[in-house]
Amino acid sequence: MAKNKISEFSSTPANNTDIAGINIAEGCAPSGINNAIRELMAQLKDQQAGTDSDGFVVGGAFTSSGGAVFSSGTTFSSSVVMSSTVSMTGNNNIGNTTSATILSGSVTQTSSSVLYLDDAATTSSAPPLSWDGDTNTGIYRPAADTMALVTGGTDRLRLNSSGVVIIGSGEATSTVAGNILRSPSASGTNIAGSNFEINAGNGTGTGGSGSIVLKTADVGSSGSTANTLTQRLLVTPKGGVSFGSSSTAYGTTGQVLVSNGDAPPSFSSGIVSGTAVATTSGTSADFTSIPSWVKRITVMLNNVSTAAASAEAFIRIGYTGTVESTGYNSNFLQTNGSNTFAISNSTAGFRVGFTSNAVNTMVAVGVLTLVGNNAWTYSANCIENASTRAFITTGSITLGGTLNVLSVVLTSSTFDAGTINILYE
Repeated sequence: MAKNKISEFSSTPANNTDIAGINIAEGCAPSGINNAIRELMAQLKDQQAGTDSDGFVVGGAFTSSGGAVFSSGTTFSSSVVMSSTVSMTGNNNIGNTTSATILSGSVTQTSSSVLYLDDAATTSSAPPLSWDGDTNTGIYRPAADTMALVTGGTDRLRLNSSGVVIIGSGEATSTVAGNILRSPSASGTNIAGSNFEINAGNGTGTGGSGSIVLKTADVGSSGSTANTLTQRLLVTPKGGVSFGSSSTAYGTTGQVLVSNGDAPPSFSSGIVSGTAVATTSGTSADFTSIPSWVKRITVMLNNVSTAAASAEAFIRIGYTGTVESTGYNSNFLQTNGSNTFAISNSTAGFRVGFTSNAVNTMVAVGVLTLVGNNAWTYSANCIENASTRAFITTGSITLGGTLNVLSVVLTSSTFDAGTINILYE
């Protein structure tokens, strides 16, 4: 068979009897030798230019001190050292399980060409992209569509086929959706999960460390301009927590965290105090703008008195800023300390009590509790100073909306002393 390419030559000299059909066997015509040399030179040039599609195989050490051009599939089965610029214009594999390739010059991939890593080199102990003298540190492919960064032969950061970024080693599955940062999930039965830590940069000595800051962006104005990121959560080096853009809103000792809906939560006392109302005149003490989240209200009367004797006082609640004057189911028990009891019922409000003498005062504590669906219950104790009388009240009412106002109302006479306040939670 005519030997039209160098790859068709035989490593047994006696088998090389022609070049492209030109006879060079023993006893051939002298012109055959001349023509065969010319043909051999042409084949060598074709292989150098890569125009004969003849693969270039290097079985021993290959050293290139000038520009090396590979325009088709090239296989190196031994060490390759290239100390100058390397241009690869075809699809090329660097490295395999039986060789090491060292490129000490620049590597340029031309347009539309691809540089492949060896498909079999997928172990963390010997990643296919690594460093001479530190071969267990680099990048490898632990599974299809998965990439991992390795140091010291151990996974440190992995991006799996679902787009999940895993920090740490031991990942076994890819069952989580993308845009997630987590520590690895181990395989096996009853394997404990690993901790996930987020650490601020640590300083030295009295310099301490940085804070941990989380930011998000509100919806901006119409257009393509990037929205502005705003601080939403800050954890200080000492463990203080701040919500919103303020860097110092950590609250104080004993306060609790209160939700503000779709706005940063805030710190406040577990029980919020209203503003005390002096009952030195007028016919009512009003508390408005009670928050919608309130579930319990404590009403406190301190030495309240009226200008006229036997003036009745009622607690009334309402919504949309208006108190209800009907619809209550309120029972009122009165005792005068001599085993005399009187029971009455009212629909006009939760009755607090009344002073039998204009100089006497009332001290009372009542508690309103939200049962659900705007239904409220009430219970209270009241005593009349300078007398033996005491009062117990219970009752309920269902409002037509969310409670936001409360009043202590006199149905006759006016206030002339004392204070009234509320606590809500």
